[in-house]
Amino acid sequence: FSLGIVFLGVLFFFWDSFGNFINTEILASMESRFSIGLAVIAASALVAFLIFLYIIYKYRQSHPVLRKIADIVKGVLKGLLSGFKMPQKWLFFIYTILLWTCYWLMSYTSIMAFSSMNKGLGASDALFLMMVGSFGWVIPVQGGIGAYHLIISLALASVYGISQTTGVIFATISHESQALTMLVCGLISLISFSISKRKSS
Repeated sequence: FSLGIVFLGVLFFFWDSFGNFINTEILASMESRFSIGLAVIAASALVAFLIFLYIIYKYRQSHPVLRKIADIVKGVLKGLLSGFKMPQKWLFFIYTILLWTCYWLMSYTSIMAFSSMNKGLGASDALFLMMVGSFGWVIPVQGGIGAYHLIISLALASVYGISQTTGVIFATISHESQALTMLVCGLISLISFSISKRKSS
């Protein structure tokens, strides 16, 4: 849910960068591969998605796989709505904003670590790269390894004209620094939770 909000925000404020990346790396590639118009591709994808939803809804009780998919979709929707029903929902939203701010700052500090990049790229570019990299994290591979590096290097090459070699090096440093930060923060949270649980008991 929060990823979707950040995506829409970046799409609105940084359409020049993000739109160029989508057009050159995704839409143009699909159009050349299938030799048909983008409108046809979009319409076909929408129709296929609606048919898929209809099949899941109609046959979810008779087929175990479809029932499992329906349960997953239902669980995701329930999770999205739970944020509005929790007792301290505003605190949850504040923590979410702080979390994405940390991701943004990690992306920005990674840019500052590269002398060949920090002269031309700034905080807004760090936000764009953070958003693009987020899709690499959500792709179902272990820790986003490979997918994150590919999508970041493509974004740097297509939008900023930075070589893919430099892009892969930047993506590696950015990815590992974020992974290390997650591990350290997760360990601190685990220790803090264990201590507070002992005190309460």
